[in-house]
Amino acid sequence: LQRLNQEAITWAGIHHPNIVPLIGIIFSSIHALILPWYNYGNLDIYLTHYPAANRTKLIYDIARGLEHLHSRTPRIVQGDIKPENVLINDQGDALITDFGMATVLGEDNWYTPSHLHGRTLQWMAPEIFLGKSDRRSRTGDVYSFGSLTCYVKRLYTCVSRRER
Repeated sequence: LQRLNQEAITWAGIHHPNIVPLIGIIFSSIHALILPWYNYGNLDIYLTHYPAANRTKLIYDIARGLEHLHSRTPRIVQGDIKPENVLINDQGDALITDFGMATVLGEDNWYTPSHLHGRTLQWMAPEIFLGKSDRRSRTGDVYSFGSLTCYVKRLYTCVSRRER
């Protein structure tokens, strides 16, 4: 419940065309965040069903959303950039979602402790995956964005699981 509250607090303050808006939060027998419904689903589903989609535009949309997170005050590290955390709206725009791994950074704080729990290894920066760093950072988001770019342009991951 505390983690959900933190995610909601972080997410509620973010307003950008390439970030999924948080509509609300439910506290009852289940606890959940309320988000808009997007018929096209996530990036992975969208590219599977629409292989001729404008992939460069999708990458640009994701970059705009990520740039907004990293340049605002306070800065936000999304922490889990991957196809499942990018939704496609009815206009074909890509929007970043899922701030469960996100961290708000202070003006001089570039890093925050990281945990492998809940994160997808194939999109994770190698220094975190290999245990050389226990901190999430904007550079980790940028690494994940680069991997996502390879995936979107070629529909494969840049580094296979066997290479890790």
